[in-house]
Amino acid sequence: MEEEKKLAKRRKLNMKLYPIYKMISTDVLFYNAIKVLFLTQVKLISNADVVFLESLYAFFKMIFTIPMTTIAAKLGKRRSIVLGNILVTLEFVTILISRNFMFLVLSQIISALGWSLRSTTESPFLNSSIPETKNKGKIFTKIDSKGYSKYCYIAAIATILAGFFYEINPYIPLILAILFDTLGLIISLNFIDVKEEEKIETKTIKESIIEVKNDFKFIFRSPRLKSLLLMLRIHVGNDMLIWNISNNIIKRYTCTC
Repeated sequence: MEEEKKLAKRRKLNMKLYPIYKMISTDVLFYNAIKVLFLTQVKLISNADVVFLESLYAFFKMIFTIPMTTIAAKLGKRRSIVLGNILVTLEFVTILISRNFMFLVLSQIISALGWSLRSTTESPFLNSSIPETKNKGKIFTKIDSKGYSKYCYIAAIATILAGFFYEINPYIPLILAILFDTLGLIISLNFIDVKEEEKIETKTIKESIIEVKNDFKFIFRSPRLKSLLLMLRIHVGNDMLIWNISNNIIKRYTCTC
């Protein structure tokens, strides 16, 4: 009975904290809105290098995702989430102190590793925290959507504020991103593992390598890769165009005042 009560308390705590965690940590706040501007204007890299960094992130995340099930099984869900949050926070610290392009490449590798860990374990962690009932699926959806819907509101506000803060000092949005990532890390440290008897499908290194080869063959033969690169270039170009227009308006307004 005592063990059942402890397990119920663990489940209840996780279910209470998860929407708050999801609200803050679904994606990076503040930084994404000014990422292209920050990298091109502050870190002085070209638009082509920005697209290259995004491609590197996608590449390394694809590579890291394959063995993550085995790694998460050995570390445990909670530890994997905590480690993922540490790596995501470290990514922005690396960007903050970066002195050359290789630092930025390193930040993308760290980011891919962190997000791969998190994306592999967050949903299973919530699922294991919900008791086995007929309405388990509905409870899961309710908790997950509650956190995500609140994230959408916060992300919209953060996107607007990021532009204002960038005008004051371009490093402010990056520092705020680090603070919010740290807050997400603190919340994840308060999660409690719920031990369950479950079969985790693990793969050997040989099987993982074969899957990687097959994935590469499919990706490079698919026209979607070319479309993705084209869309990234359009996205970067639109961001720069909007920034130039808004910057000219601000300069004219300042001059007339």
